[in-house]
Amino acid sequence: MTTSTLNQIKQLEEQLATLSANAHEEALPQAEGAIEILETLGYQYSLVQDSGQKLKRTRGGTRKPRADRDCPICLSQTTPPHDGRHHKNQTIKGPFTVEELREKGLTIVGKPAVTTTEQNDQSSWAFEEA
Repeated sequence: MTTSTLNQIKQLEEQLATLSANAHEEALPQAEGAIEILETLGYQYSLVQDSGQKLKRTRGGTRKPRADRDCPICLSQTTPPHDGRHHKNQTIKGPFTVEELREKGLTIVGKPAVTTTEQNDQSSWAFEEA
């Protein structure tokens, strides 16, 4: 591009800005008049100019399991806390075995983690006192 082309682009941008400002000045009194008519009819409206900044969208919730709730599948609490999402890879949903608890670094809080009769040996219990 040459400098004459750049100058033309700058002139067009300036012309756009002035035309936009003129259109705003023409439309504003019409909008204010319409609001006055609506207010006389009993409606409450106000004319507000947007700042042009987009609002940041906040997340609705957190993805952390709550420590004070039992897992709906295990029916117990663990340290660190977990919820039903930790069981997504189980084909048949059920409480974790002692080995699975150790693999995941979880310990049952307050109760022994015995899920089958073969694991009734107290030495294999993985629990913490609350």
